[in-house]
Amino acid sequence: MPQPNKIRSSSPPEDSIRRRAKAFQRVERGGRVGWLYEWNTGAIDIIFPPEDFTFERSKAQHLQVRPVISD
Repeated sequence: MPQPNKIRSSSPPEDSIRRRAKAFQRVERGGRVGWLYEWNTGAIDIIFPPEDFTFERSKAQHLQVRPVISD
C-alpha cells in the first residue's frame, strides 16, 4: 500500500532557528566565572565555559551576516 506524501512545513524546525545572545552580567559560583546571556528569543541562560576553555581573538572566525529576504 503506498504511503501518503508528507506535507512539509514552510517554517523551520525549532532547533534550526538562529539564536543570538548578548552577555549582560558576570556571575561567580563556586570559584567559577560565567555570564548571564539574554537570547533573541527572550530566554535568559547562565553559561559557564569548560575549565580548559581558551579563546584567541586572532584565531576567531567571523560570521558573514546576510540580510534576510522577506516576501
